[in-house]
Amino acid sequence: MTPSPADDDKVSVDVSTVNEDDVNNRRVLRQAQLARELHEVDAMLANKQELAKQMMRSDEQLASVKLQYEVNYFHLTAVCTGGNTGNLLELFLVLLEIVG
Repeated sequence: MTPSPADDDKVSVDVSTVNEDDVNNRRVLRQAQLARELHEVDAMLANKQELAKQMMRSDEQLASVKLQYEVNYFHLTAVCTGGNTGNLLELFLVLLEIVG
């Protein structure tokens, strides 16, 4: 028995429907994959931003500690030399103004 032309039309409609469903499924899967990747990239960016903030705070704290060290160093130098430091004492006073 040979298929009639009407049977061929039904088969082609079914194939096109299957192809459309396949394309839609692929599109949905691709969108889901892209959404996951975007979420991962967002999470990495948030982590990097937090790390950058921590580094900035660390740099600020380090600068503060360094300045305090310099003030203490100049103060001790002035004490050890009996106060005859001239330029060191002036520098110490400038550092105190910066800190204060």
